Amino acid sequence: MVRIAAATVGLASGRSTLLAEVTAEFSSGERVALLGPNGSGKSTFIKLLAGFWRPSTGHVVIAADSAAPGPCTASGARIAAPQIGYVSQTLDLWDHLTVSEHLTLLSPRPTGFSAGPAKPFDHVKGHDPSSRVLSRLQLSDLAEVKARDLSGGQRQRLALARALSVNPAILLLDEFTSSLDPETERGILNLLLTDLLPRDTLTVFVSHNVRFACEFATRVLFLDDGRVVDDFPIERARRGELIPRVKEFFESAGAL
Repeated sequence: MVRIAAATVGLASGRSTLLAEVTAEFSSGERVALLGPNGSGKSTFIKLLAGFWRPSTGHVVIAADSAAPGPCTASGARIAAPQIGYVSQTLDLWDHLTVSEHLTLLSPRPTGFSAGPAKPFDHVKGHDPSSRVLSRLQLSDLAEVKARDLSGGQRQRLALARALSVNPAILLLDEFTSSLDPETERGILNLLLTDLLPRDTLTVFVSHNVRFACEFATRVLFLDDGRVVDDFPIERARRGELIPRVKEFFESAGAL
């Protein structure tokens, strides 16, 4: 079991408050959708969870329940070594590397999750570039193609494949289906739910596709203006039992 606990987490930039006193706790097996309008703080929050940004206030604890949290890192997180996969909005691919090289040479970990200085590459010994995850995401035939020659959707799938290839206990995804057409997006949803994602993986994801979120998530954290407006199980959304602000958002997205 792993858990993420954010306690009164906030982030300010100059006079602007990007995130204000967010408190939430997530645990193994949950699939948590971060929803809300543009500028609501969704991507800010997931970057804080990933350890790329340090909170101005509060703290984030990421740990296995069976272990005592480790010392506080520069990112404000406490770590007990759960493996984390992350896909950013910009994907963070190397254009000069092939698809297979992206899976055999992993990107640097967030400094908040590293026991020491991050190295340019971490080599994965014995990793098979034609692994099941690469195959299931329809990238095996592109194994020797450089990232710069991939389409937007292929790059998106490569970033997801790289995150999944480390068998993460925690998966953090920021707009991970934004470059996919509806058919491919549906295929990715089915693969994640039935094949690629173990049931005990804790997944926190940002999406503007509310319909996708309703099908993939078990829980929604709705943010607006940097604050948590509501935190509810997805069954409430499916029944239409939403507070007025959230219901307005779901209706505008055609999800109700």
